[in-house]
Amino acid sequence: MIPASSAKTVSAKISEFREDDLQHVKVLTEKAGELGIDAPTEGDMKEMLTTGKIALANKAHEDELRHRKWTESTADTL
Repeated sequence: MIPASSAKTVSAKISEFREDDLQHVKVLTEKAGELGIDAPTEGDMKEMLTTGKIALANKAHEDELRHRKWTESTADTL
């Protein structure tokens, strides 16, 4: 279990990071507008890769559980 003081510190750091990230997005969106570029309004390639990575990890976990069940069933049969 994480001590409450550590959880507050982590929470504060996450909030700080989020605010910093939002500021970067704001500045980059303004710069893009100045250059006549439409700023993206949806997720980027990093988000797609992260989402894909999570989907693959979930699939691998499901496969591992299915394999483990098969192995145990086969061992019990023998």
